[in-house]
Amino acid sequence: MSTSELHALIDLLDDPDEGVYRHVHDILMGRGPEVLSLLQRPVEEVARGAVHADRIEALMAGLRSAEAVRRMRAWIEGGARDLFEGWLAVEGGLRPELDVAGNRGLFERLCRDVWLECNEGLTALEQVLVLNHVLFAVREVRIVPVLPVELHQGLPEGLLRTGSGNAHGVSMLYAACAQRLGFPLYPLAGADPLLLGWFDGGSEILFAVHPSRRGTVFAPGDLVEFGVTGPVRPMAPADTLVALISSLQWMQEHHGKSADAQCLHTLVKEFSRVAR
Repeated sequence: MSTSELHALIDLLDDPDEGVYRHVHDILMGRGPEVLSLLQRPVEEVARGAVHADRIEALMAGLRSAEAVRRMRAWIEGGARDLFEGWLAVEGGLRPELDVAGNRGLFERLCRDVWLECNEGLTALEQVLVLNHVLFAVREVRIVPVLPVELHQGLPEGLLRTGSGNAHGVSMLYAACAQRLGFPLYPLAGADPLLLGWFDGGSEILFAVHPSRRGTVFAPGDLVEFGVTGPVRPMAPADTLVALISSLQWMQEHHGKSADAQCLHTLVKEFSRVAR
């Protein structure tokens, strides 16, 4: 389908006939990222009124959700092992124009910088201190204020290119980097905010780490203060991503970002389905 034909269909989204609207909407949904690439301009520059604007925004949210689900399904079918790749797939689906290769390269350079500072003689705690040093002293990664709420602050590109993000994003970057380096440092089930535990070859943890407090290290006995009760267990990468997306959805929903919240809600629902 040509670009002019797609533009003509977008123009028909404000047709008063509900049957026509649904038919056009379904055709455009089937074209996926091809349509999203035509809708990068602000909606108010494209729409011909309030109804048209609302329908374009609904279409964009649906297209982003569908693309994110497609990329997440590919990640799951590939084994769902690498946390960063899953996180990148989420943003790549929500923003099809994302420079995936460029962001992957930035992340790999970050991990390499940490690796170069480590050696085989370091203790578990010393390795965490190296990671903290590179992230928070050398790279100067910082947590931005809660307001204003911006979705990109919890996703890879903003953090990798600006060094700043919300607490959820910083914690995900920390966890993804630790995993890529081979540290037995895993996100903990039931913790809010995201905490990591250093597992030493079994089910017991040596210590816990609070990424959004600049990698503060504390004793396992203090985990109860963060909602972790009973046996401490690590979360799989897929579960970690669902927790992140759910947190981002809550933030968007409670600060008036209904379109982003709906997109993330759809992603959580579909992701939970395809992950089973």
